[in-house]
Amino acid sequence: MTTAFKRGELSGASASAALKSATKPAIVIDTNIIVSAIVFPASGAMAVLIKALNRYSVVVSGSTWDELASVLQRPKFDSRLPLAKRLLALTELARNVREVKVTSVITDCRDPKDNKFLALAIDGAATVIVTGDNDLLVLNPYRSIVVCKASDFLTAQF
Repeated sequence: MTTAFKRGELSGASASAALKSATKPAIVIDTNIIVSAIVFPASGAMAVLIKALNRYSVVVSGSTWDELASVLQRPKFDSRLPLAKRLLALTELARNVREVKVTSVITDCRDPKDNKFLALAIDGAATVIVTGDNDLLVLNPYRSIVVCKASDFLTAQF
């Protein structure tokens, strides 16, 4: 399967967008939330993404971006939204996120595949992780980082 973007391809985002996002607190949004926002735009996940993009610097890493790009290309979403529109949404999102080089090695999550989100939060100096994944939610707070569900993010002031 070919992904739309590989590591390092987010650097095409404008310098002004990067400068603006540097003055906002950082946030990590789990893949499941972003996929839901793109595939089901009337969902609460889209409200999370909009709030996050307006009030935070949404950070991604090479591995979280690769996962997102791969999941969005799954044929099971074709009936909800054509692949071309999903890839267009990914392109738009790439212009509005900040890529972080992750060097931390984290092994605290009971699901090893989710450690990449914790490492991103640490290296990206995130204040919040928004997720629907119970393996991450049980860690709240994680090293002073709020780990919350989408519904809690929408109603809380972090």
